[in-house]
Amino acid sequence: MTSADSAARSLDRAAEEYRTFVGPGEQYDVFSAMQFNLLTALGLREHHTLLDIGCGSLRAGRLLIPYLRSGHYFGLEPERWLLEQGIRNEVSEALIALKRVTFAHDRDFRLTAFGRNFDYLIAQSVFSHVPAAQIDRCFAEAAEVMTPSSVFVASFFEGPEDYRGSATVVRAEFRFATIVALAERHRLVCERLAWPHPDGQQWLVIRREGGTFTVPPFGDHTRVANLERELAACTRRLEKLERHPYVRLGMRLSRAGRWLGFLVRVFTRPLTQKPRR
Repeated sequence: MTSADSAARSLDRAAEEYRTFVGPGEQYDVFSAMQFNLLTALGLREHHTLLDIGCGSLRAGRLLIPYLRSGHYFGLEPERWLLEQGIRNEVSEALIALKRVTFAHDRDFRLTAFGRNFDYLIAQSVFSHVPAAQIDRCFAEAAEVMTPSSVFVASFFEGPEDYRGSATVVRAEFRFATIVALAERHRLVCERLAWPHPDGQQWLVIRREGGTFTVPPFGDHTRVANLERELAACTRRLEKLERHPYVRLGMRLSRAGRWLGFLVRVFTRPLTQKPRR
């Protein structure tokens, strides 16, 4: 193997790593489109300002940066190498300069570091990895950079119990009531948003108390997607139920009962039939 081949393979590994670090590599484009479509469905237009919290390798930024006007995209990402790989492989330094993109590298959700307010904020698959204290910190900072007309969309894994650790994890689940309570501490209103997510995360719309933003009605495609997701969830629950020992025993007894009934009918029929004359 030549040095050129080794260098090419190293570049391939780096390209794969910056995509898989933020999720399934084969769904990188799906997550990009999901966020772009959601934001534009909520009213994002090219003249608005956007803060992409946890912008990563610019999975959403690669669509949002060309779309927004110059100086209107802002990204917060603590992993410098990840962002650098995203710039190099997804958008280029030239586009970053042309669009006058602003980035900050902070691990404590200092949204106020940009020194301005934002029309839209998004935190896709951020709350799904961090402890409650960091979500609280994010809400506190968001309240400082949101206007009455601002909208903040975020996703999280909803579960029956709250993650009570203090470290960043692969999957952190929270009750919806917990997220609502954290938002209310900072005079923010939080509600569910019916929008599909490939990971099954729940989308949230967050706005300031007394804010003017209202969620627009979505089309039938959203309702169909939600119904499909609910059907898939019901199918998984049914499969799990069918694997339960008691249920399997009941199904066997039910089949045995049907066979027994069939045999009884077969063998008793000659006894009940009237003889032909």
